[in-house]
Amino acid sequence: MNRRTELYLKIIRLLSVIVLAIPFISVSAQSGRKIQEPQPTQTPRIEVTKQSDTITEFIVDPNADEYKLIFPTSYEGTLPLKFRDIDRAIYSRRNSFVEQLNNAGLQGYKFISAVKGDWTAFVKLDEAQYEYTWFETTSSFFFSKDGFEKKYEELSKQGYRLVEHFFIYGNCEPVDNDPTPPVLETCEYRDLFLLERKKGVEQPVQYNITFSGPGWKAKMGEVLTPQINEGIAKGLYPTHAFSKFEILLQQPTDKDEPSIDKPDVRIVTSKNFNWGRNDLENKVNELGKQSYRLALIGYEIAVMYRRDDVTTPISYIWLDAKKKDFEKQLKKLQEQGVVYQMTYPDKRGIENKLVFEQRLVDDGKRREYKALKFDFQDTENIAEKKVYIDLMPSSKETLNLMNKLVKEGFTVRDLFVSKSVCVLLERLR
Repeated sequence: MNRRTELYLKIIRLLSVIVLAIPFISVSAQSGRKIQEPQPTQTPRIEVTKQSDTITEFIVDPNADEYKLIFPTSYEGTLPLKFRDIDRAIYSRRNSFVEQLNNAGLQGYKFISAVKGDWTAFVKLDEAQYEYTWFETTSSFFFSKDGFEKKYEELSKQGYRLVEHFFIYGNCEPVDNDPTPPVLETCEYRDLFLLERKKGVEQPVQYNITFSGPGWKAKMGEVLTPQINEGIAKGLYPTHAFSKFEILLQQPTDKDEPSIDKPDVRIVTSKNFNWGRNDLENKVNELGKQSYRLALIGYEIAVMYRRDDVTTPISYIWLDAKKKDFEKQLKKLQEQGVVYQMTYPDKRGIENKLVFEQRLVDDGKRREYKALKFDFQDTENIAEKKVYIDLMPSSKETLNLMNKLVKEGFTVRDLFVSKSVCVLLERLR
């Protein structure tokens, strides 16, 4: 039984009623968990693409586009979907998405970005072939991803590395019909994890997870920061914030260049959770004035760092892609010399905000940004009981435009969600 499981049991024994949907549990923050600890005995179902026994020399197609848009091409069901068929349709849609990723991987394309919703990703042409797989976790606790470590440990030993995490679903329901407060609830939280490896390479991936428990007086940042620093000292770097309580650290890829020096790392989290208040932006900008830079961000949590040789203060601007004047504001920001950093998700895990860095001392450099949107259409095949997915004709033209802009010097920076799935392009003027 790992430490987190022991923590849960202590909570259950000490409290007569736990309202799982509302984080009112007073828990002392716990230290990080190591992958060597005992794991649950239940065998997880893991989707793994079968690997060929032979590895042939890969030659990149010189005529291939530098970027490809990946999305599921079909799913099982008939329109409109009946309630009992929704889970099967979702599952087959995700399988199709990973199948398309693997097809692109065999052509030498490497994952760079994805968004929740239409299961859309961009890949970039590389010099090797890649394989992709995924798994889901289901947890009763909003602050943990139960089952992740066991599933990931198995796949990391096969050379798979986590490249994307999606929060899929969260719901709480009363245990019985007794309306007398306090009401006991049971909750379910589901997450999806996308993994990648070079084709035929099974070198194990080293990782660790830092953890801090919730509570009225819990200070997650203060608990997580020393754990992050300990991981960096061992050559592991933060790559994904699962929540404001858990951060995954992984060893760098062969193309990454880990820093020789050890930066000053700070973890900041929003003051309150599930109260509708989020002061993360203010905390990030306060540290920006002290020359800290964003390294990683998740809903209500950010990892920031500062190096001894960098003393320039900066500020961060959050641009809301849902606003009607988004494109106008994007154009205005680029004239101010901002530099795109990363997307910021909402509480549903939808990445609909763009985070830009702005130096308080103008360096004179300007970048040009363009946002292109993609819309999809479903076509039902009644005989096959299948629905096929494709880009709308206008979006196919947009894809052609994107490839043209890439040849003119633009690079694909990220995917985000407005009313449609969008791609952000950047070019240095």
